[in-house]
Amino acid sequence: MALTTLAKLKLWLGIADATTTFDARLTQLLAAVEEAIESFCGREFASVSETLVLDGNGRASLSLPRYPVTAVSSIKIDTEGEFGAGTEVALADVIIKNSAGVLVRRGGAIWPYAPQSIQVVYTGGLTSIPADLQQAVCEACGDRWTRSRQLESGAPGQMQTSEGIPGYGSSGFADELSQDSPFPISVERLLRSKYRARI
Repeated sequence: MALTTLAKLKLWLGIADATTTFDARLTQLLAAVEEAIESFCGREFASVSETLVLDGNGRASLSLPRYPVTAVSSIKIDTEGEFGAGTEVALADVIIKNSAGVLVRRGGAIWPYAPQSIQVVYTGGLTSIPADLQQAVCEACGDRWTRSRQLESGAPGQMQTSEGIPGYGSSGFADELSQDSPFPISVERLLRSKYRARI
């Protein structure tokens, strides 16, 4: 699942939908920015049903990489990694914190401290992309697009706002980049506060 659409990105950049001259480049840019955002956040956002084998952490709670969790079909524990008969954990013995994607064992039990010892069959991730995340993708794309157009035009290296380049952005965010971030400050702030994976 893409984090936003080409049409929404073009609208943000002020490029008419009927203008297809830049579509291939914008599609490539969109894919690169979405990958960068997922890497920065340490998670993949799209909802997927998957069978996952995780390392045990010796604690009562265990985090799943995709959340919110919409379904858990089975959980198995096997330090040998076979996950055969008799290794299934009763779902009634596990608290599933859906919104956070966390599995907590009841009754003081803990997950084993062993690599590749827990198998989880579940569905997790966003079934639709929130408007603020879509906007963040557009702003991050807009910043990179503005800079690439500056380089192509031979403009000085000093950052400008996207408002200073007609047709290539509708908000003055390009000059907000911090030295250590690949994103405008407003985008990084949103990703850190709302979408970055738990440590």
